[in-house]
Amino acid sequence: MFSFQLAYFPLYVCMFFLGIHAYRCAWLEQLGAETVRPRFTAALVFIVAMPLTLILAGAGAQGSAGGGGGTDPFIGGPHWEAYAYAAWEPVVCVGVSLKLLMLFRDRVRRETPLLARASKSAYTVYITHPFFVVTGTWLLASSPMAPLLKFALLCAAAVLSCFVVSDLVRRAPLVRRVV
Repeated sequence: MFSFQLAYFPLYVCMFFLGIHAYRCAWLEQLGAETVRPRFTAALVFIVAMPLTLILAGAGAQGSAGGGGGTDPFIGGPHWEAYAYAAWEPVVCVGVSLKLLMLFRDRVRRETPLLARASKSAYTVYITHPFFVVTGTWLLASSPMAPLLKFALLCAAAVLSCFVVSDLVRRAPLVRRVV
């Protein structure tokens, strides 16, 4: 619907509200290695296991009219591959998110005026980033550049564009009250 993947909305909504609750309860300040380590380890195991799962499922094979092979069973339906992917995603999301939160809290806790300003625009960036990523991908799709160069260019342009536009949007009088 409107190019949104509705299957991801429960995860997004849960992570959003958990983030609000975590802030209110000061969970980030209490977050320790004993909590993060097993979840991040599980995420790493799941990350390594996914290519093996793809191989086991024959995802590299061309699907035939009679089924088998391909990545279609991972997309959904009553297939073990869909269940495996459905379990994989939240484990990786939570494990990597916790590790990044702890890493940035402990090692990258410097605030400059530019970072403070960007931080205020983070939620607006979250809302607007698909436009910049999709538009940039579309603009670079037919470029003869090497894929990694396209990726680097897209990342730099999208991040910069997202934060500049989000900062401007956030300053608009009607929007300021919401974001």
